[in-house]
Amino acid sequence: MSDQPHGGGRARLYGSAPQVAEALRNAGFTVLDGDGPAELHCVPLLGEVGDGVPAIPRERLLAALAAARRDGAERFVLVTDAAPFVQPEADPDRAAALAADTAWWRWLAARAATRGVPVNTVRVGHAPFLGHRLDAAAAEALARHQLVRRPVEPADLVAALRLLSGVGGGYLAGETVPLDGGLDAVYIPPVSALGGQSQPTAPAGPPAPPSTGPVLVAGASSGIGAATALRLAAEGAETVLVARRAEPLRRIAAEAEELGAVAHVLPADLSDPAVVPRLLDEAHELTGGIERLCYTAGVLRLDRPRVPADSAEARELMMRTNVASFAAMCENLVARWIDRGIPGVIASVSSVTAHSAPLSHCHSYGATKAAVAQYTRMLATTVARYGIRANVVRPGIIRTPMAGTADDSYQQAWLERVPLGRVGEPAEVGALLCALLGPDAAYLTGTHLLVDGGLHLGPIPPLRAGQRAPLAAVPSAAG
Repeated sequence: MSDQPHGGGRARLYGSAPQVAEALRNAGFTVLDGDGPAELHCVPLLGEVGDGVPAIPRERLLAALAAARRDGAERFVLVTDAAPFVQPEADPDRAAALAADTAWWRWLAARAATRGVPVNTVRVGHAPFLGHRLDAAAAEALARHQLVRRPVEPADLVAALRLLSGVGGGYLAGETVPLDGGLDAVYIPPVSALGGQSQPTAPAGPPAPPSTGPVLVAGASSGIGAATALRLAAEGAETVLVARRAEPLRRIAAEAEELGAVAHVLPADLSDPAVVPRLLDEAHELTGGIERLCYTAGVLRLDRPRVPADSAEARELMMRTNVASFAAMCENLVARWIDRGIPGVIASVSSVTAHSAPLSHCHSYGATKAAVAQYTRMLATTVARYGIRANVVRPGIIRTPMAGTADDSYQQAWLERVPLGRVGEPAEVGALLCALLGPDAAYLTGTHLLVDGGLHLGPIPPLRAGQRAPLAAVPSAAG
């Protein structure tokens, strides 16, 4: 299954859920009726939430996970329509049960990952095809909070299953794909910063078809950017490859052309945001118009508390490269897309350092990556009304030149905190970015996905090079 670009193989479904079975088949799986090994094990928990009682049947899930381990399954997916929160007026016992379920599920995901089975969730919002029913007033109230104003459709579930079962889901563990039309971004209508005017989140009428046009890949000379560019080429996309070093870009472009795709090379130093307008003008001229942006460019410089001048210089460099040039590209492209009615797509790369502090001397880097993540998600709420989507991924330690600067003892200390027990591969992050840029992800916007092998499932103490971390946060493989 892991060799397939969009899932495929055999799937075992626990329980009767014909709509989920159909989605698995449409995702390329053969759904097994009887015994036999399967690469994907899928547990549907739909319409099983009751007041005051736990929503998760724990024994059933443990039995399914045990079967997945016996099969040597590559992935385990929970499909649920249980809300991630309770209303303030709800029974407090139900709220407590939900909190307990959430903690138990995180424990199970960490435990499964240490045994080589990534466990992830598809959380389905309002989906009439699953039997969900809302009256007109409730449907209108829900839509006001959505960035993509429509119910979940069968194709959205198919896309989520493909994402989690394909290469792009290989380093996800304990993560949730929210099929809720952007509710995960917690948009509060009709608040607007523009003079108190009400700003609709989405246009009235049917949405425009998702963009599948040329992609600008910033930071395409190595690591995640290069892997993304080659994945896009394998899918037939025309790309514009941007980075400071021309020769590596030419090598990536040559590989893309061997795959039958068109790839243009535009060397540029993104530490200077002033180059962005000219760069985009050239990219539009080469392609007829950029319709998708994948921003993987970034630099990491260590902060030096005892040398403030060095820290200030490093911080300015990271702010310009990681944040200012990204924002300049987004603003330039969004203005063009709005003027031309193009439903463009943006995918950005943040970091686990945006929300945690796993390593020292990187506080400025973490601040820039937090800015990238929040800029992307807030941008999604602003441009949703124009049919433009924006999502962000937050990788952990990935086998890239940047990660290679850490010494072996530090990398070992980090890996002892990762339930999957390995470094992520650029191809895995690249495949995930391609999925977010593609038309199948039309219902995802304002989403942030942690690509960290399950690192977020346990507390993360600050580590230094050479310092080994205890394994108390996650169950050991022998436990």
